Amino acid sequence: MATYAISDLHGQYDLFQKLLDVIHFSDDDFMYVLGDAIDRGPDGIKILHTMIMSMVSYTYGLMICMKRI
Repeated sequence: MATYAISDLHGQYDLFQKLLDVIHFSDDDFMYVLGDAIDRGPDGIKILHTMIMSMVSYTYGLMICMKRI
């Protein structure tokens, strides 16, 4: 089991998927997404969808940290 913290994805879904592959992210791992996940880049909605579906299906541990702006 491993714990990861990431930020500044900026809608780069392909890079997000590569990251998951490189670290061999598994069902036993946990990830904190600290912010700037969906802005600027082309695929923010795909990243958000992946995160929400993982939380609903419990595919892997994921915590989205949000702040008020």
